[in-house]
Amino acid sequence: MALKMSGVVSILSLIYLCLAIRSTQSYGGEFYDGKPSGYDDPPPCEDLGIGRFCIANCSLPGIYVCPRRHYFIPDKPPILSACPSGLLCQQRGGGRVKCAYGWDCHPVTDDPNVTISTGPSTTPGPSVVTNVIPGNLSRDEVPQFVYFSFDDAVNRMNYNLYSNLFAGRFVNPNGCPTTVSFNLCNESTNYELVRRLHRQGHEIASHSILHTNPKFWDGEMWEYEIQGMRELISDKTGIKEDEIVGMRAPFLVLGGNKQFSLLERFNYTYDASMVPAFSSNQEEPLWPFKLTGKPPRRYFFEPGTPTEAYPSVWEVPMNPYFYCPHAPDGAVSMLDGCHPGSYNATYLYLKYNFLRHYNSPSKAPFGINMHAAWFHPAWPYHFQAMEDFIGEICRLRNVYIVSVSRILKWMEDPVPLSRISESEAVKCN
Repeated sequence: MALKMSGVVSILSLIYLCLAIRSTQSYGGEFYDGKPSGYDDPPPCEDLGIGRFCIANCSLPGIYVCPRRHYFIPDKPPILSACPSGLLCQQRGGGRVKCAYGWDCHPVTDDPNVTISTGPSTTPGPSVVTNVIPGNLSRDEVPQFVYFSFDDAVNRMNYNLYSNLFAGRFVNPNGCPTTVSFNLCNESTNYELVRRLHRQGHEIASHSILHTNPKFWDGEMWEYEIQGMRELISDKTGIKEDEIVGMRAPFLVLGGNKQFSLLERFNYTYDASMVPAFSSNQEEPLWPFKLTGKPPRRYFFEPGTPTEAYPSVWEVPMNPYFYCPHAPDGAVSMLDGCHPGSYNATYLYLKYNFLRHYNSPSKAPFGINMHAAWFHPAWPYHFQAMEDFIGEICRLRNVYIVSVSRILKWMEDPVPLSRISESEAVKCN
């Protein structure tokens, strides 16, 4: 009897410990209530021990990034783990499949109805995405734009990191400070720090209030989460709503026409949630494009892509990152989905992906889409490599690090490098 009771107590202790951890998910020491991407109601923990982790589908505390190779446990070092079942795709029926941070895997096939622009174009037409430089400019006349787009909360745990990198330390060739974009959710956000970032010229965008999985959101919920976060930011910081013009969907789960009709109705400029499903690093990065038609299945086959045209809305594609040693096909959809393992490997990872854009025929903007968690002290070489990488590209006279909305402003009125000082997109704040 005592033995049985002991076993019951052990099981109860395990359940209690697991539930306690699940109820105190941590972002750099500040707590929030959230779930890992891709799961609505994760199954209960089945295996937990000191220095170990729950099974892949368990809702452990931490920051999950595609392809979900790592997470954080409060007061413990980060742990690398394999991707949960269902996120890495296997061969199905002998056909090749890929998973692009969505809910399902889809065959990699070309849609015969899709065309890719091969001539000069400033605005792609229906069902067309473009990797052609806007404005009929030659390759030598176009600036190489680089943008940083950080997801989730801004708080005292990450503000100093942002300040160290972007508070005037690095400047563009015209002498103006670099500017970046922050996609905010409410939980753990310090709005006074958001106000400071905005005053420094950085862009603030909406990433939802609660950061829950949008898979089952209806139109009313999309409005509550995305437009509601826009209004909340404005109310708490004094930033005008019409200055908050962009958004990114939580977990990159798109909402189809429900999402994009909302953006059109409330006069948003852009969405930055779609990940092109490139079959290899030989495919050329894409420029942002207007949603004048349904995004082509060749590149955007995730559930939730819009089926109607929203010509006033830009899509800023999250061109994937390659040269990641532990990822399937070496590719990840967010920069922090890769942990190269050393300073040299991290620096090469950053430089390789930058050069993939810089040396491409179109010089499409190089986006650094990430979470501040990648700069966790357990990986000090990440921050060191990023510092050196930014310092190196800032020495190039044709590279401009600006926010997402500034790139779109340039695309609407593209001017060559020889007259770049005339562009509002790169002027000092």
